Amino acid sequence: MLIHPLVPYRQNGLALLIFLFMTMAAMLALIVGAHAPPRLDDDATNQALADAQEALLAWSMARPDTQRAPPGLMPYTDRANDGDYDGQSDCVVTDLDNNLLRIGMLPWRGEPESAGNSNCEGRTDNTARTDDVGTPPFDASGSRLWLAVSRNVIDNRVFADYADIVAGHRFLTPAALRSTAADPHWLRVCGADGQILADRAALVIIAPGAPLGEQRRGGAAPAARQFLDAITLPAPCGPVVDHAGATNTYVLAPRSAGFNDRIRYLSRDAYLDRLVLRTMQSLRAIVAAHAAAHGGALPDPADPADAMLRCDPAWPAAVFGMLPAGNGEGCAGLLQAGPSPWPAWDDPADPQGWFRAMRYRRIDAGQAELSIEGCASLFTLQLRDGSLRLGRDKVC
Repeated sequence: MLIHPLVPYRQNGLALLIFLFMTMAAMLALIVGAHAPPRLDDDATNQALADAQEALLAWSMARPDTQRAPPGLMPYTDRANDGDYDGQSDCVVTDLDNNLLRIGMLPWRGEPESAGNSNCEGRTDNTARTDDVGTPPFDASGSRLWLAVSRNVIDNRVFADYADIVAGHRFLTPAALRSTAADPHWLRVCGADGQILADRAALVIIAPGAPLGEQRRGGAAPAARQFLDAITLPAPCGPVVDHAGATNTYVLAPRSAGFNDRIRYLSRDAYLDRLVLRTMQSLRAIVAAHAAAHGGALPDPADPADAMLRCDPAWPAAVFGMLPAGNGEGCAGLLQAGPSPWPAWDDPADPQGWFRAMRYRRIDAGQAELSIEGCASLFTLQLRDGSLRLGRDKVC
């Protein structure tokens, strides 16, 4: 009977111990948290990187077909070459192989209209290059995002006809972008173990994070080294990769005491696939208009051996021919007299261009298939309910 009065006291003692333990744990957490290194919100930073990549792609693909400048070309970066990071591209006239001239803050305000920057298209032919890429892009630390661009896809208009866009190629076609001549000019991405994650990246977007160590970001135009970090790696990517140096290599690695750059990269193939889809949308509109003007039927293919690429109604349905440029016997080609409906950024007569890279097979009046040299996709064109539908079997 004497044991019952002691039970409440045991429970009160246990509650007191639990309370004391929780209080000490909370105090310890506050002490550790006060001295722990600041952590970025990875989700917010990763979302900012993804949003910036999509904005760049959408901006680069938005050029109208009436312009000589082809879609897909990326902007020059904001290198503070004009005295500050103003959000506009600082364009380069020469030495595009110099990686230091192709890395800078992401130019969210597009390209300027300046007669002194002959490579900036904001002033040329209403190319919409002065349009904003998007709102100012920041990572979770409040730092503006940075951008590195491959020589193969940067906006090179030293020559008015865009000669030598891709290592001697006039057009941004799949064959040009996948050529051996283009290979040395892509960016490389490595992991923390020094292994290569991607050796053909079209662009890399970098979130610099909060300043580390001796980094100081005051003033109008701090150097790239005040934002971007270097890291020591094993071979083959090591021994040192410096994001602020004259490198074409960038590192996807966990944060450490001396490295907190976060990156997102776009591979050549992902870039190319987006570019092909953009081009195919232009083709779809042209073929749809042609069908509407010619009895609701898709055009007949052309014989590849015909230098004029005239449509040929006798071309066998089971065989791929070419897109028809000119009129044939009893049929109409895509390119009629007068203003050409074909995009001004391509040349149907140039063997390096998009038009001549396409192979076309008409199955019947309402169905056709199309392929592009250097692209693994097989596209389908199908007239249904008065509209032309575009499909494909797989990515490029």
